[in-house]
Amino acid sequence: MPHGSYDETPHGSTTHSLTLETAVFLIALFLRLVSVAECPADTIHFRSPHRYMIVVPVRVNGAGPYSFLLDTGATSSEVDPQLSAALHLLAAQNAKLASWEDTTDARRALVQSLSLGPVDSGPLAVLVQPLSEFKAFDPQVRGVLGQDVLLRSNYLIDNRHHLIRFDKDGALLQELTGDHISIMPVSTRTGALEPRLIAIQVQTVINREPLDLLLDSGADMVVLQPHFVSPVTVPKGKKWMADENGRLSSATTFHTRLSVGSEAFSAEAWVGNAGLKHLDIDGLLPTGSFDELYIDNRDAFVIFDPGHIRQRAQQQSPEEAASFSPHP
Repeated sequence: MPHGSYDETPHGSTTHSLTLETAVFLIALFLRLVSVAECPADTIHFRSPHRYMIVVPVRVNGAGPYSFLLDTGATSSEVDPQLSAALHLLAAQNAKLASWEDTTDARRALVQSLSLGPVDSGPLAVLVQPLSEFKAFDPQVRGVLGQDVLLRSNYLIDNRHHLIRFDKDGALLQELTGDHISIMPVSTRTGALEPRLIAIQVQTVINREPLDLLLDSGADMVVLQPHFVSPVTVPKGKKWMADENGRLSSATTFHTRLSVGSEAFSAEAWVGNAGLKHLDIDGLLPTGSFDELYIDNRDAFVIFDPGHIRQRAQQQSPEEAASFSPHP
């Protein structure tokens, strides 16, 4: 018989079992609390399968979630034909779709809701598109979440940590410092306003006048319209660019220095031989050019690479923190 001090009685066995069950329960509860603390309802994790792409989990009519590209440069949200068929979406009236290359007729379908975290679109007509370019980088992409949904919200895009933080009550904005860069109105070539899009004035070292660039989370490079003349003295290259459906066009590329408010950065600029013919803008500015940016759709401004008051206060001594007063 083995020697030891363990208890073979049923009472002892039950005690150990209850202790183990209690420990498992407490661990599960702790992990759940940690999970809740790490993922507030207003915070969304996103994937970047290629460069600056922002892929988020979106529910369509309550089903899903499905992988959607978050695209501040798209006026309308989109689904691919397979998802439209799988969810039996009703057909809506066709619409004209203007891309970087040209304007085409596009199918549309009706959804009751597109939801991302705390954001819900309500009934909406969405485009039905193959999304070939996006699927080349991530075959799981099933749609695009555009400005027809995003325009109702203020939010922070954190590219370093792959997070989007929605700011329903303005509390997040109170923690941020930095220049409030006004959102400029975007006009069509016919003079009509397109209120869903975000244009920002950007200074360059190669142009006296600021450029009006469309803030575009769906773009992965700075793209300039064909009328922009690249500097003669700067070395240039040739590359191919594709629209969302995979149509290719050539582009001239060169490196330059850009600035938005007090934030300056270097970028490779692409000058396309084809352009956005229907919009009166100078090109595209990818959101991925910045570590963070806060988009305030209600008051029409953007803060690029904002400071964080809490972080600054934590780095100061108690005496300095007590006298700290943020400036708007």
